[in-house]
Amino acid sequence: MHEVVLRASLGAAAEASWSAGILATALTLALALALVAIGVRLEQSGWPLRARAVLSRKAVAWTTGRSQARCRLVGAGPGDPALLTLAARRALAEADVVIVDQLVPEGIVQLIRGRVVHSRKVKGCANFAQNELHEWMIEALERGEDVVRLKGGDPFLFGRGGEEVDVVQKHGFAIEVIPGISSALAAPLSAGLAVTTRGVADQLVIATGHGKHDSVPRLPPQFDESRTAVFLMGVSRMENLVTRLRTRCAYPASTPVAVIERATLPNQRVIRGTLEDIAALSRAAAVISPATIVIGRTAHALPEASYIPGTGAVRYEAESLPTTTKAEAFPGMPAGFLI
Repeated sequence: MHEVVLRASLGAAAEASWSAGILATALTLALALALVAIGVRLEQSGWPLRARAVLSRKAVAWTTGRSQARCRLVGAGPGDPALLTLAARRALAEADVVIVDQLVPEGIVQLIRGRVVHSRKVKGCANFAQNELHEWMIEALERGEDVVRLKGGDPFLFGRGGEEVDVVQKHGFAIEVIPGISSALAAPLSAGLAVTTRGVADQLVIATGHGKHDSVPRLPPQFDESRTAVFLMGVSRMENLVTRLRTRCAYPASTPVAVIERATLPNQRVIRGTLEDIAALSRAAAVISPATIVIGRTAHALPEASYIPGTGAVRYEAESLPTTTKAEAFPGMPAGFLI
């Protein structure tokens, strides 16, 4: 008798547990569908991207029981917010936390809607700060957050982006990389310089002016007048760089040089000279980082131009045309037609 009662009780408990499980699943599915529907309505109404992204992640997490952490490595471009890609803007609007390089300007930081964490990289402790950044990224991902690592220029051009991809992958997370416009190209253009110009330069070398562990970097090949050399992160080593180019790579002292400081920002400056005097000119002008060094005939090939902050555009003014009378412009035309 007791055995029958016990079996009946166990059966009732199992049935109740099964019913509760079905009910919980149904409620979870209904909640997820409701969140999706809300997300669609919010998207149609133009509600902020970040709020919609959070709702979407919550819906997936509640449905699957798994955290929907997301990691994106984003290039911030040369500095002007107008030169951010659409993908970068969307990532900044959606992220829960954005880990920002020190050289990313305030105009771009202001576009971030989530929590901002600034890198503590300074000269002399770059490796320590880089490891700290890795820890911050992984901790945020383990909390299930949408993480953006925002780097100046392009993440994969002297940005240690490959290292960060490797770290994130090894901790079991996927990572997306969004390219940015590199200052290696945007800085010369913002000063009106075309790094390749037919009949002037048909080669381009992009190099760092600052080697690993504060070492002296390798130099480009021997001098070729049809080559433009662009150096990033080289201002603090300007004199050493100039000397080595002249003595080891046979660059003539008369080789044109342009230094573009804070490219594409309202306080952009351009210092022009030659290998013979550019170090002294830069020192006199107190040039600071970030600055891009352009070496080669293209540095002086085009007329000076003006960068228009906030537009992403460079303006070349029209040349002054000689004054011409209508009679001179249309010789032989009867005077009555020249109205």
